[in-house]
Amino acid sequence: MNGAPSPSLEVLRSRPSLERIVAVVAESFGTDPSRWSTGRRIDDGSRAVAAFLARRKYGYRAGQVAEALGYASHGGVVTAIGRIENAGAALHRRIRQLEKMLTND
Repeated sequence: MNGAPSPSLEVLRSRPSLERIVAVVAESFGTDPSRWSTGRRIDDGSRAVAAFLARRKYGYRAGQVAEALGYASHGGVVTAIGRIENAGAALHRRIRQLEKMLTND
């Protein structure tokens, strides 16, 4: 071993907290994250975008994301991520902008 940190360890060190992801996404969408709770449908996609960023871009476990974002279980997170992965180019551009905001903190 050369002593250099592995790429995955580097990502974990620099990833934003779940609270920070929630705050940045909610502000971008102009929504109140306290509305993200079990049994409430959020039609603006903000909670799903936060789930996508937390899970796919920053490696949080689905259970952690579910708890932080008010999903009933990790299955809701998986479903939300699937919707985002199939979304149009405009939403993916917005996600890239959010990711830049989160990495430049």
